[in-house]
Amino acid sequence: MDAPRNRDQQPPTTEELFARSGADREGAFGDLYRRVAPAVYAWAALHLHAPLRAQIDPEDVLQEAACRAYERFDTYDSDLGDFRGWLFGFARNVLYQAMDRLRSTDALQPSRLNSLPDTATSITSRIARDEGVATFIEMIGKLSEEDRRLVSYRGLEGLSHERVGQLMGLSPDAVMQRWSRLRSRLREQRLVTDYFAA
Repeated sequence: MDAPRNRDQQPPTTEELFARSGADREGAFGDLYRRVAPAVYAWAALHLHAPLRAQIDPEDVLQEAACRAYERFDTYDSDLGDFRGWLFGFARNVLYQAMDRLRSTDALQPSRLNSLPDTATSITSRIARDEGVATFIEMIGKLSEEDRRLVSYRGLEGLSHERVGQLMGLSPDAVMQRWSRLRSRLREQRLVTDYFAA
């Protein structure tokens, strides 16, 4: 357990948590996953509009991404990128594969639940039932398409201003300015921004 922090101290980064984890693979994964899972769930929900949600559940996307990430957790290298980006890579693959399967057979059937630690499974279930997460998704869903994309790319996935600019056809400076304004506006509306990347 971390030592108590005063209000001025920032919580440890995911990389600091990973470095502290030592041989406790399950505990390290759970600590890192707990921080990023709400963002992945919100991201999946925002990408699955109402008709798709009848066949692909955001909870299943999150659970399957967690299973795949946990199975490969030994390969995670914080020097190559942060845990958020690493987990989102699995989530994108899971979502795209599920959407491809819709064209043929079943949407998504999590297949590795036995390999996932109980702590990660309980985190996923708690997030899916969390009213705060549901409110967050609902409020983000009311934004313009461009603002939703900005929240998804920059806020939830934590992509760089440069990468978001490439995806949205904007300069990195324009992305930075728009993100700063949007984030301030969301805070004024009392939207929980804890799910956003730093």
